[in-house]
Amino acid sequence: MSLRGYIDGVIGDELVGWALEEEVPGRRLHVRGELDGVVLGTVEASEPREDLVRAGFGDGSYGFRIQLDPRVLTPGIHPVAAIVGERLLPLARDWIVRDEEDRPLESVLLAPGAPAAAGATVSAVAPPPEPAVTSPTRPAPPPPQSREPGLVLAGAGGWTFLASAGVAAGSHEQLDTDAAAVEELYALAAPLGVVARAVMVPAKRLVYAEHLAPEHRIDPGRRPARAVSARLRDSSDATLLDLYDALQDARAHGRIYPRTGERLTWTGAVHAYRAIMKTLTGAPFRSHPVAAFEFGRLAEVDDALDGADTEPLLTVRPSAAAAGAPTGLIVHDGTAGRVAELLRIHFWRTEVVVADRATSELLQSARADVVIWIRQDG
Repeated sequence: MSLRGYIDGVIGDELVGWALEEEVPGRRLHVRGELDGVVLGTVEASEPREDLVRAGFGDGSYGFRIQLDPRVLTPGIHPVAAIVGERLLPLARDWIVRDEEDRPLESVLLAPGAPAAAGATVSAVAPPPEPAVTSPTRPAPPPPQSREPGLVLAGAGGWTFLASAGVAAGSHEQLDTDAAAVEELYALAAPLGVVARAVMVPAKRLVYAEHLAPEHRIDPGRRPARAVSARLRDSSDATLLDLYDALQDARAHGRIYPRTGERLTWTGAVHAYRAIMKTLTGAPFRSHPVAAFEFGRLAEVDDALDGADTEPLLTVRPSAAAAGAPTGLIVHDGTAGRVAELLRIHFWRTEVVVADRATSELLQSARADVVIWIRQDG
């Protein structure tokens, strides 16, 4: 069965989503809903939805609503599942949790859940009311990201942020340590004839600070990347590429971060990658420079709060990825996987490592022409 659909979230006292079998669009599927490991009941996914009609999904009558007790949605993380047969519907990337008056429920978060054990409690199912207005034309969601209770900040319009990300600049000692780490990278690379680049990507809280409550907003002037860059101004060769301005400008092309995740969207990753590659084009590597290349074209997309997280339309035509072209080592802290995927197509051989920093051992073993160290700002 070719199953399509999503859990769109919770609206009032109902779990909302859609499901269809693409090969047999006239068939109505039955969906079992679960929340916090408790079975809510099973309904037929046959509710009419105009957004599905506009997206070209048959007659659009594939929506479902499953009643739940709204009192269970206390602040915290709630595993949710919608099951068709033995298959789970994914949780939409831009899922919502709203009350009966369409207001976001503060600090209430959803996470993909596993099917409940046999014999779990079943609650009553109410008849479906009016359909929700959500967009089904979103890309497949990324792998679930862990969220620690107590670290999540609920912002305006359904935005969520990790409280530990994007903090203001720390002590002078910490900033000195960060600057010294960048200088060490360049010092390790120089004797090996390796071109080094140190990069900091702004955290989501910095890029979308306007969705945070005033008490949680961060002064962009006090960002760690800005402070470290200032400390490196007198360095003879070490520099830091701060992507804050580049990603702020990139918002004209769509969302840089999704509303409910912490990793860059493809739109954000593309703009980060472009900024990094511009500093490498023509750089003198041991073999020969990275040749000029086409970045491709990005289609501008809607960045409205109620729109889907739209991925960029991009065509990259690398002209350096051939035998004898420079080789690369990309080290990142776990937040720049998509950036690394885009960067690696321009090198003949690329090693991607998730680590806190590019150590001497990594540089020695990789024997790359270029090393790119990417960290999150915060």
